[in-house]
Amino acid sequence: MLEKIDGEIIGEEIPHRVAGNLPVMTATCHYFWCGVWLMAGAVLFAAPGAGVPVPPIESNGWSRLPKSAEVDRFLGELAAGSEKARLVRIGRSAGDRPLHALLISRRRDFRATGMFSPERLVVLLIGGQHGTEPSGAEALQRAAVELIAGRLSHHLERMDFVLAVNANPDGRDLGRRVNAAGVNLSTDFAVVSQPETRALLGCMRRYAPHILLDLHESAVLKKRSLGAQGYLTDHEAQFEVSNNPDIHPALLGLGRETLLPAMIAAVNARGLRCRHYVGEITDINQPVTHGGLSIRNIRNYAGMRGTLGVLVENRLDPPGDWPTERNLKVRVAKQGLCLLAFLEACEAARPQILAATEAARRGGREDIREQGLALAPAYAGDPARPHITLPMRRRDSGEPVERSFVYRPRIVVGPRQVPPCTYFIRGHHERFARVLDRHGIPFSRLEHSTKVESIRQRVSKLTQITKPGGMTSSVIEVTESEAEVTLSAGDLRIDPLGLGARLAPLLLDPRSSSSVFGAAEFRALLSEGEDLFIVRSR
Repeated sequence: MLEKIDGEIIGEEIPHRVAGNLPVMTATCHYFWCGVWLMAGAVLFAAPGAGVPVPPIESNGWSRLPKSAEVDRFLGELAAGSEKARLVRIGRSAGDRPLHALLISRRRDFRATGMFSPERLVVLLIGGQHGTEPSGAEALQRAAVELIAGRLSHHLERMDFVLAVNANPDGRDLGRRVNAAGVNLSTDFAVVSQPETRALLGCMRRYAPHILLDLHESAVLKKRSLGAQGYLTDHEAQFEVSNNPDIHPALLGLGRETLLPAMIAAVNARGLRCRHYVGEITDINQPVTHGGLSIRNIRNYAGMRGTLGVLVENRLDPPGDWPTERNLKVRVAKQGLCLLAFLEACEAARPQILAATEAARRGGREDIREQGLALAPAYAGDPARPHITLPMRRRDSGEPVERSFVYRPRIVVGPRQVPPCTYFIRGHHERFARVLDRHGIPFSRLEHSTKVESIRQRVSKLTQITKPGGMTSSVIEVTESEAEVTLSAGDLRIDPLGLGARLAPLLLDPRSSSSVFGAAEFRALLSEGEDLFIVRSR
């Protein structure tokens, strides 16, 4: 049965055809989620007030995805027409396209300098890190309008916003997931090799957000893996929060116990199926876990810097017979609904978020001296719940089915390592100086040669692993022994303090699953049987 709500039709599932005459089912009919947004009290596609520019995808009638220059022009017009907004250049992409952040606040000092106010929440919203997942960037453009002159403007009473609307302009314009250099920006936050990553880190350091939302999509049709086995995933919305166990416990607890369930419940209450994030399913027989644990993604990297990170991932529909290209209008509405739930959760937990981030940023070496750090956390099974049942669809018919998977929800930390007081880097100085600078980790250069008592690490085994899809990684095993080491003038010295006390060990220890040695260019610096050029000293 169909019903009309505020002029929009909502109803039951209807089939659409995708490329290759492959039948699948849309989550609902075309207008359902626009109706859900209306029911939530925030009109995603409402006409803005007089003089407020319209996002380019709306002005072109959803006929095509706007180019990055069009998005920049819209953001510039929006900022020029409002005393609440300012557009700032934060860098340039690998393909030499401009990168911008839109500041939205009632406070002139925040817009001018990023100066924070003790009782106000600073929120960073990031869209489009993957160029083929555009709905987040489109939803953020509409959200900017609503924050400045619409139904979200009440959030400016207690929040200041930084919107990195189009974080990968190369990918958007080239129709690629990666940037112009071929790098997946979403996992570049340890090595920080790309200008787009450095731009986002610059935003984090300058504006010190208390919380961020990273908006993504995931394709339900994976032709080369799960699709070849005859299945499609069947999800609508998923949330994950900072979950690396080395993040300050105040942030971990707040994310897991308060924010995550609140956001999931709010989205479900509005009729959109939402769950705790489930990692990519590429094989019908694989075990299921939740979000990645390393600090290579911005969600966990932010947590390490005292910012609560949140990921939202919505359904990316396959090519087919949709009312708009790849059903983009409905996908944007779903992202908007999840954004609304996120903002409501931030409002409700604002005092707790402020307290948790303050505790995390005050913490330092003393917090980890006794407990140590978990260098390589991993997922494990839970005897109380060994399996999980997930909704899927058959690729040939679109028929909904449920499949049981081995479930590994527990995070195990393994042996913890007490980080040293000081690191010395005896080789590849300039390469590591660049990495340290990009992370804001202070270091000095020795003026004279000297000898120090140290814990020497030797690479005993270096194993390369090829993962599904052709990606490679390495397992690095080391042995340790006490030794006197001679240092030379020009060697780097690092005395990690503050946030660096957690960050530096995870980046510099080759046993860490978050280390820079996870990248091929740094793995190439290691050889079996040789001492590591990074010296740990007590």
